[in-house]
Amino acid sequence: MKKIVNVLVVSAKGELLMKRRADGKVTAFGGVVTSGEVPARAAVRVLSEETGLDVRADDLEFLDSYRSTLAVHGEDADADVFVLAGVDEDRVYVYDGEESLCKIHRNDDFEANGLSVLARKYVIDYFKRHKR
Repeated sequence: MKKIVNVLVVSAKGELLMKRRADGKVTAFGGVVTSGEVPARAAVRVLSEETGLDVRADDLEFLDSYRSTLAVHGEDADADVFVLAGVDEDRVYVYDGEESLCKIHRNDDFEANGLSVLARKYVIDYFKRHKR
């Protein structure tokens, strides 16, 4: 089974900074864990590649592990999700020209704003565990 990582980037204001893909779906920054790579290190690499953020593995908080399935999510994969908190949103740049930065707030309608099924799960879990 494929191993992936996703990172919820949290602004200093408590907003989740995520990416809106060209198809309109909103997802966390993420990617595949390569052979021999530990998930936290993969998360650091992905953040650098997708946002330009330069962080260390110990800057990340582990949120949880999730399983995506082909039938529900479009692929079979195990996902480790991390949180990077207190980020100045002006430092976050989405490198793919067809994607854009999207802010998610605690009181948003997560289905209406385009969150993918898997992203909806971990966004809800994040807000349950991090009450402000």
